[in-house]
Amino acid sequence: MNKEEILAKSRQEKEDEGVVYAFNKGHRYGVAGMNLMMCVLLLFNLWQTQDNSAILALLCAYNGFNLLGNYRVLKKRSQLVIALLCLLAGALACAAYFYSVLQ
Repeated sequence: MNKEEILAKSRQEKEDEGVVYAFNKGHRYGVAGMNLMMCVLLLFNLWQTQDNSAILALLCAYNGFNLLGNYRVLKKRSQLVIALLCLLAGALACAAYFYSVLQ
């Protein structure tokens, strides 16, 4: 593959590396911000002795599915194990929330 073929293929993809970089950077900040907000809400609910099951279910499910997506690309077994543990914790927290509401 010569230089012209590589450039032609790159032009066909129509994917600007700067846009992809900005999207990935924004996604990382968004995930960090959401996790921080969830932790703030968890701490506030603990302080006010409120139920944290719903927030924990959202936090664990989001992080579990995020890690599962990473595993599908990177094939790191540690990410799969942590993803499955997060998803299990999310399912248990969701069940606990349903139980507390339906009591």
